[in-house]
Amino acid sequence: IEHPEYARPKGAQEHRQRIGTIAEFADGVITPSAATRDSLLEHLSGEGRFVRTRIAPLAADRVRWVDRPGPTASSAYFVMVGTIEPRKNYLRLLDAFRIYRRTALHPRPLLLVANPGWKSEAELREIKLAVREGWLTWLKGVSPDRLADRYADAHSRDAAVPGGYGASDYH
Repeated sequence: IEHPEYARPKGAQEHRQRIGTIAEFADGVITPSAATRDSLLEHLSGEGRFVRTRIAPLAADRVRWVDRPGPTASSAYFVMVGTIEPRKNYLRLLDAFRIYRRTALHPRPLLLVANPGWKSEAELREIKLAVREGWLTWLKGVSPDRLADRYADAHSRDAAVPGGYGASDYH
């Protein structure tokens, strides 16, 4: 509803119907993030309805930091986790990472843990190019335990999610 440009044709209309069903029948709703909850509650309040909500933890919320030595200079990498969608600025992030690779003395590789989302054809082309260039590794369908290992081995965890709502497909 808030980003109809990224929805299927008639997707916003279908989603409004789902929200109407929630407003009419639901006693409670589980959402994948606080942002989703806030958006849902805003739409429901427009219908004059309040519904109890809970947020299901995402993979990044449940990561168990592994007690082991940090990455070495030769093995460290950056990690990004999230659904591949235009609104999450992957194209800009990949451009920035290319600049970093050209200018850093000892550039680290990038690990992308992501499943394709809506209208992500341009992003997928650039991701595949980066994989062919050898500085990006792309993993899809990663289990929470394996994701926890990737976080533990990463050089940087504070730049892990490129905008938007994050790793909602990893839960």
